[in-house]
Parts: sequence; C-alpha cells; structure tokens
Amino acid sequence: MLVTILAIGGTVAFFVHDWETTKKAEADKAAIIAAAKGKVAVFLSAKNSQRDRVVVEAEVANYTDAPVDWDSAFVVPLNWKFSGDVDFQKTGSDPSIGLHLSGGSRNRFVRLLPGEKLVKEIELTRGLMRFVCGHYTFHDEKRGMYHRAMGYEEPMWLDIPEKATSLTVELTSHREQEFEIGFQAYFGFDPKGLSLVDQNLWSNILTIDLDK
Repeated sequence: MLVTILAIGGTVAFFVHDWETTKKAEADKAAIIAAAKGKVAVFLSAKNSQRDRVVVEAEVANYTDAPVDWDSAFVVPLNWKFSGDVDFQKTGSDPSIGLHLSGGSRNRFVRLLPGEKLVKEIELTRGLMRFVCGHYTFHDEKRGMYHRAMGYEEPMWLDIPEKATSLTVELTSHREQEFEIGFQAYFGFDPKGLSLVDQNLWSNILTIDLDK
C-alpha cells in the first residue's frame, strides 16, 4: 500500500493506493475482455446491495466486428437469471384479454458499432419486464375461432426473503420458438431488420452479498 501526500494552497490531501485491489481490478478487466472476444459483452457490477433495493450496473460492449442493435430496456431478447435463496415472480396478468399485446417502440433499440458501449443502472427489486411470444385463440363472427400471433411484456419482480444472504445474477439471450412472429405482433416490424444478440452474448456471473 502506498500513501501519497499532496499539498495545495496550504491544504494537505492524502491518497491511499491499494495496489492489490488495483491489480485485481485490472486482471478482472483483462479476463473479461479475453472471454468476451468476438461477442457482445455485458459486465454486471453491484451498485447497491440492500435487501430491499438491489441495483446493478450493466455495461454492454460490442466486441464483434459488426453493428449490434441492443434493447435499451434490457428485455428483448434477453433473460435475467437468478440463483440463491430468492424468487423471481410474475404478475400473472392474462394477455389474451388484450393486455401488453402491442406498444413496443423501435426507438428502444440502440445501435452499437464495434467497440461502442452502453451503460445503465437497473434496480432489480423494483421490477423487470420479460418478453413472451406465442399465439392465442381469437373469435371472429365470419372466420370463427382461429389463432393469432402475440407478443407481450410481462412485469416480474425479485422477491428476497429475510433468510437470503446473497444472490447471483447473469444475463443471457433467450428466443422462444415463436419469437419472430411474437416480436412483429408486438413491435410492428420484422426483427430480421435488426441485428439482435443471439448466441454471441456473454455476461459475467455476479454474486451480490446482501446487506440488511
């Protein structure tokens, strides 16, 4: 450990340099870049670890050689994975009655050129959205019963019980079998017009020690 003393205008400031911490951070960053080579990388870090307010910072970097379109809401086509003594629950709303069937905006998708980054803070305990695709049965007086493609966003939240001491978080890509038709039904345009992440997504696995 090194202590630097700097005097400016009669004021003395002390700067403590923890070389072990610095070396570890540099090593972690180098390992991340090596693991994410040729991929779209998401580096997750904890910003707040209180049990009732868990906040992570997500830094997305495009390490591929082509542009990537990223959902700035961190929903499509993504999947938040949690483990530990926690539960990720959904609201149970019924999309077949017309809720969440449309309303997505193309403006949500940000184009990241090779080497570009996007940083966002996300409060996990405040609730997240999950994109769901499929179809539902629709009745028409002339056509009778028929199937219609659907896509909708489902509100979910992270439930952390008192006994939980930590949780792990990872971000992966997820496309259901009917992703393309569900996407078009919700957003109003073909997802083939975007360069969305698929198997080229990499994320670190973040462990958060919870504070009471």
